[in-house]
Amino acid sequence: MIAKLRTFFEYAESDKFRKILKWIVVGTLLVYLFTSISAYAEWFPGSTHYFVFSSKSGLLIRIVTSLMFGFACFLVYVSFRKSINYKWLFVFGALLFVILLCMFYTPTYYSVLYRTTKLYDFMAQYETSVSIETVIKMYFSFAVDVLFAFCFVFVLPHIFDKRTLFLYVLLPFMLIIFYSLIYSLFKEKEYYIRFVKGDWEYNAVTIGSIFGNKQQWGIFLAPSLPVSFLCAFFICKSNSKKVLKIISCILLSIFFILTSFCALASFCKTAIISNFLFICFIILGIIFWLFINKRKLVLPIILSSLVIVGIIGLVVFMKIDSLHESGIGKTVFNIINTLFTEGSTTASSRLEIMLVTLQNFPATNIFFGFSKGVLDCFVRTVVPYMNNGLHTGLAIYFGRTGIIGSVIYIVLLGIIIWSMIKIMKKNCIYGFAILGTFVTSFILNLSELEILIVSSSATVYILNLILVTLPISETIKEREYAL
Repeated sequence: MIAKLRTFFEYAESDKFRKILKWIVVGTLLVYLFTSISAYAEWFPGSTHYFVFSSKSGLLIRIVTSLMFGFACFLVYVSFRKSINYKWLFVFGALLFVILLCMFYTPTYYSVLYRTTKLYDFMAQYETSVSIETVIKMYFSFAVDVLFAFCFVFVLPHIFDKRTLFLYVLLPFMLIIFYSLIYSLFKEKEYYIRFVKGDWEYNAVTIGSIFGNKQQWGIFLAPSLPVSFLCAFFICKSNSKKVLKIISCILLSIFFILTSFCALASFCKTAIISNFLFICFIILGIIFWLFINKRKLVLPIILSSLVIVGIIGLVVFMKIDSLHESGIGKTVFNIINTLFTEGSTTASSRLEIMLVTLQNFPATNIFFGFSKGVLDCFVRTVVPYMNNGLHTGLAIYFGRTGIIGSVIYIVLLGIIIWSMIKIMKKNCIYGFAILGTFVTSFILNLSELEILIVSSSATVYILNLILVTLPISETIKEREYAL
């Protein structure tokens, strides 16, 4: 038995095995991607029920696909075991162990008496609890999140030795999003017609394509813009024929425009802000690249001047009433004004929930947090008058892992940012695209439930691939070339 294992380990390090392993990993990632998105996207009436985590079939699918992902990463670990930093396994293992201990002394029932003035001024009682079954289920769900973190940071970068390999996962994701865009344009065309004509005012429920509502659709539209740009960049840098590169860039440009338009029309604030900031970073990257690589400074100066004029023009447009009293000007003004108004309202309410939660955080949980299933119950009893839980990924992660988990996360984030800095030194535009995508993920972490790195959710699945695995794989390749 030992001799067979030794033979397998030796074979696992061969180039032949690694070539096969690449397709095993890509296939596993695609299966997990499709099943995860299917929990949000309705392919046929009622299809989400079969994939959503709360259903029995969805739970079974999640277990099977997580095991498939874990097995594929285990094979990568075996193949590259001499170069993988296994010490982090002990760090993550210790974190899971202490959180497991916290489950035994953290209450699962919470009750609070509070005053409400929503309809009438009176006292009300709010009670909530979590079953032991849910606590155990959520603990294993968090364990999967931690497993994904280790794999995306320390394992997968070794198998993704070529940028084009990422395209086999990114392009299918874009095809799904493209399908949702076309589906929405046809099914919800009346809304788009009113929007273009200026017959628009803010509504919490607008359009949602196959995702049901604008919020679920928006969290997939947010990373779609960076993905389309990076795909175009990878294709242009590949050895493909020039005609194929031109056609691909045209198609990706169309996708870029459609995504931006649909994100604006659905008025998902997260997607709008993310897309706007990403475009700003791309423009900055182009300006820096022109300044660094071009001897003549006329073009970068002109481009910089246009950006400054654009900012000044926007300020003037918002301040002078006659410019936005009717027509397209009125629509643009309403969109921008609503974005600031609604955005500040949403941000202030979420900030209040976070501050009150931190002020009342129990000393017994401050270092290792609450278990994944209990945190929401605690938060809702701390701020019952808000009738909501934490809705910020960064705050939720702190609540689940405490100070120790947050320190671990900061260290992991530092590793990733350092890899991004190295990319920026080599290629300015590519580096700014990665940095702009990172800002996109940060906006998503602030406004939505998920967090970069330590999450197995479909909403940040693609972001983990292009912000965690991609930069670190570039750093590994650079180190190997140096040797």
